[in-house]
Amino acid sequence: MLKIAIVGDHFVHADLLAERLTTHLAAVTNPFALAKMMVGWPDTPQQHNAEIREFVGDEAEIVELAQGAAILVTHVAPVSRTMLQALPELRLIGCCRGGPVNINVAAATARGIPVVNAPARNAQAVIEFTLGAILSECRGIGRAHKALSQGIWQGELYRYARTGRELQGQTIGLIGLGAIAQGLVPYLKPFNLCILAFDPYVQPRRAAELGVELLDLPQVLQQSDIVSLHARVTPETTGLMGAREFAWMKRGAYFINTARGGHWLTMTHSTRPWPGGIWPAPRSTPLPWNRRPPIGHSLHWRM
Repeated sequence: MLKIAIVGDHFVHADLLAERLTTHLAAVTNPFALAKMMVGWPDTPQQHNAEIREFVGDEAEIVELAQGAAILVTHVAPVSRTMLQALPELRLIGCCRGGPVNINVAAATARGIPVVNAPARNAQAVIEFTLGAILSECRGIGRAHKALSQGIWQGELYRYARTGRELQGQTIGLIGLGAIAQGLVPYLKPFNLCILAFDPYVQPRRAAELGVELLDLPQVLQQSDIVSLHARVTPETTGLMGAREFAWMKRGAYFINTARGGHWLTMTHSTRPWPGGIWPAPRSTPLPWNRRPPIGHSLHWRM
């Protein structure tokens, strides 16, 4: 009998995975057995090591659950080289997230075990969150709400220089034009925004279909009133935004990051920040992907 081990969490529940697998597999294979367990994410912080990252769960418990299983389905549970060695009957790993960074894909591949994932699974959620962040920052909604909730009436926000700008007619630059950024474009068009993008892997024809103008990175940063970051963290994109790149941006422009911290550089050797908390420096280092931003940092800044 085919055995499938399922490791869920409090965001992608094991019962949900079991229900969907049962629905889809009943028509193609029968019988099969499901073994389930839960890990503590997001209540338990993700862990990272030299082999895999962004995982939660005890390796020994998962190996015990998956003994005899041909298929392992998970979201954030670890799958390390040692675990693979202890699961000789495993034939397929399913990871229901965009990047299976919690799985040693190279080790699985070396053993002939395919790893399947779910690219752009959370694209719609990030699209909506990004639009909310843009509106909140450009219109000052978050700052005004925070002050008012503390009983502070900021009448000076009605001054012309403090009221923020309407989106209509502004230029937005998208760094990375993958599934999320492409999905964001239809939400931006009703605001009559000029949409620029930097992505060396997107064909000009596809950008033209979306109504997006492709430019190089300096041009996008120099021309945009709003910059929204959407690239994946790779060796190529780590440290993509540093002191030089922020200096290219317009004074008063907004920088929205709904991607990862590894794209931008932490600034050192400076005695005073730029407006918005950006620290220019002669030497900068990438913010590690496995470290939360320091308290006081934000998803968005104004230059």
